[in-house]
Amino acid sequence: MTKKEYRPLQFREAQVSLFFEGPLHATTPATPAGIKFMLARTPPTGELEARVAAGERIMGIPELEDRVLAEVNASEGEEEQRAVFRRDEKARPFLHHNFVKGHLRDAAQAIGRAVTFWGFQRFVSETLFVRPERIYLPDGTEVKEEVWPTHFDIYRMGRVSAFCRAEFVAGVRVAFTVRVTDDSRWTQRVLEDLFLYGSQKGMGGGRGRGLGMYTYELGPLTHSA
Repeated sequence: MTKKEYRPLQFREAQVSLFFEGPLHATTPATPAGIKFMLARTPPTGELEARVAAGERIMGIPELEDRVLAEVNASEGEEEQRAVFRRDEKARPFLHHNFVKGHLRDAAQAIGRAVTFWGFQRFVSETLFVRPERIYLPDGTEVKEEVWPTHFDIYRMGRVSAFCRAEFVAGVRVAFTVRVTDDSRWTQRVLEDLFLYGSQKGMGGGRGRGLGMYTYELGPLTHSA
């Protein structure tokens, strides 16, 4: 039996641009308790190993909690559950790369059967990465806050939200890089279908209300340096 030659790990990348004509809502809780709950679910071992292989430094939960607390300026005194954008030390709002990856992972789960790609969600979790870590909103973007629908309104729309208020932006364009392992299953069509579905489903909070929809520009998948 011929032994297969080891093939060094390689990646391919595509440049992506998303335009949100309507509102894009934040989803990060503004309270320590909310952040602790959000971070309680640890990714599978395979996903963590793949992220390390892609060059990401994995933080422990306590360190990660401290970082997110600082980025949202979380306060124990919050009387309501608010969703806010994370911000850097200069108070510049950004989308975290996991915000985008989670969106694509959800898309993979939704369309896996339709496109006959079994295990699509796990494949995306373990072989797709979004860079940079902080995807900044354009300079000068106005961040507003919306009161979330009442329970009566939510009952009529069929979805309950834990948030009472949420920050949002509108009319913004964000750009980032999608990086995937050099696996033959990653084709331009496969990557495009994730954004095709995602653009209709929406990103961020309020998707059940038809919010967060976008148009996209997807560059070609090319080998990274």
